[in-house]
Amino acid sequence: MTRSEETEVIDSHRLEQLTLSVSRRAPLDAAVLLTRESDEMVAQVLSALPTSLMVRVLASLPESRRTKLANLFDQSDSAWRLNLAHPESSVGRLMEPIEVRLRVSQTVAEAIEAIQPFAKQYADGLRLRAE
Repeated sequence: MTRSEETEVIDSHRLEQLTLSVSRRAPLDAAVLLTRESDEMVAQVLSALPTSLMVRVLASLPESRRTKLANLFDQSDSAWRLNLAHPESSVGRLMEPIEVRLRVSQTVAEAIEAIQPFAKQYADGLRLRAE
């Protein structure tokens, strides 16, 4: 095993351990735990958490750290930005997006038919991904 492969395995193991540890803590405790980690590691950990927990942990981090992390998240992780836009005591901060997966080979009509049941019920939090 090369040195870079060993580092990757260690990082992968560290990511799993850290994600589990963060998921079992209160948001403020999780934020304190993450202060010692690199921005890249924190972004990976937060991306692996359910959106509602991710938003609560992010809200517990200093504003300067949230700004740095915002640049590391890709556009598919923008749910936390939407959630943080809601008032702190509102249910909007805790909502999880609904994900609908579509096959690239589906026609527009088939895709619309697949989405309609979700769109009526979850219009604000619907995410679409092509497979």
